[in-house]
Amino acid sequence: VKNNKINSTLDTTHTQRYQKKMKICAITMVHNDHWALKQWIRHNGPLFGLQHLYVVAHGSDPEIARIAAGANVITIPRDSLEGFDVVRNRVLNGLQASLSNVFDWVIRTDVDELIVVDPSLHASPAAALEKCATEAVFALGCDLVQGTDQMEVLFTGHYSKAFAVTDDTRLFRHGVRVRSKLARDYRYQMPEGVFLVHLKYANKAELKRSNIHRQKIAEGQGKGLPGAAWQDPVRDARRMFAKVAKMDCVTWDTARKEAYEDLSTNPVRTPETGLVRCRSERFTRKTLPPAWFPDLS
Repeated sequence: VKNNKINSTLDTTHTQRYQKKMKICAITMVHNDHWALKQWIRHNGPLFGLQHLYVVAHGSDPEIARIAAGANVITIPRDSLEGFDVVRNRVLNGLQASLSNVFDWVIRTDVDELIVVDPSLHASPAAALEKCATEAVFALGCDLVQGTDQMEVLFTGHYSKAFAVTDDTRLFRHGVRVRSKLARDYRYQMPEGVFLVHLKYANKAELKRSNIHRQKIAEGQGKGLPGAAWQDPVRDARRMFAKVAKMDCVTWDTARKEAYEDLSTNPVRTPETGLVRCRSERFTRKTLPPAWFPDLS
């Protein structure tokens, strides 16, 4: 009965909120990855308006200011990378919570992630969010991979992340972090036809350039430096491309249906930390991107 009352309250609030025009902003954080930032700005600008994009620049960079001209660029110091992930998450959660006071939804992704919707189900990401009655929304994640002759898609639970919030809900380890007693009953929602497209492997030339920078960071001194994959990013990339090249290719509908049915329910719930996230399932068959996927040319 208690859960029904909570859900009923959420549904009522949802209906009242969208009787007026919905306001959405998008935020990200970037250092040095200019190609990905160009894709992020080009994709999100027409959807939400440049004035509603917030780019946190980790260190002063005139090129970021040039690429993101018209958006809100917030520069923070880059004098230490110790405890990088913790500090980064606190900064972005703080900005996200503040913006939730003036926007109905705050979309938050890494700079190499784009939110894409199936146009047969949703006219836009905003239209998809209008149908959601939860505090946070998850997207079905996939890697967009540059193959020998064409782009290929590999669905992944790892990148099936919480990407939009409507209040001060904190994003944490690709999911949300709530009070411990709420984790078991938290309303997990992954709308059908909403995708998070990860671009790390979508441009081999840019990945090669970025990997030089990533390895220098990983080899630095200090505690809590960025993830293990940066210790040998060239090997990581080589393994990814080789793995995808060997996979059987199935139709988009087959791959999408398999991934969505597996990941849209039964999330990981960890009451000890209040974490609710998608399961990190791996899939063994690839597919080709539909025509409405982002054009990265």
